[in-house]
Amino acid sequence: MAWNYRVVKKKLTEDEDTFDICEVHYDAEGNPTSYAPEKNVLSQDSYEDLLWAHQEIEKAYKAPVLEYIEGKLVELSTCPKCRKEIVYDTMDVMGDGNEEDFGKVVLACSDSQKCGYVSIRPDYTKKK
Repeated sequence: MAWNYRVVKKKLTEDEDTFDICEVHYDAEGNPTSYAPEKNVLSQDSYEDLLWAHQEIEKAYKAPVLEYIEGKLVELSTCPKCRKEIVYDTMDVMGDGNEEDFGKVVLACSDSQKCGYVSIRPDYTKKK
């Protein structure tokens, strides 16, 4: 199983997030599947291992941030219109109250009042 270090955003409370460097594991297709949230990446067995970990951590800052959403690691991005942070939300996509539209995960601009960007992500749709 392949792995590397990545920055993972985790929600502590409704108003508080943390950004941690975590060991992230990948499946055969290269998709992130799990992470080790309690692993202290700066505690190694030797100086050489510590130096290697530091170099790998530097790479984590250059990769997109991952967020753990409904049991999946999802890469965060920026809005293609205004370059602000993209947020993930679930909603009734059509706004018509039909049950088949509930629970769709969408990408939305964090400045939705000004920008209005929303993108439906069918690959992140909740399973019933």
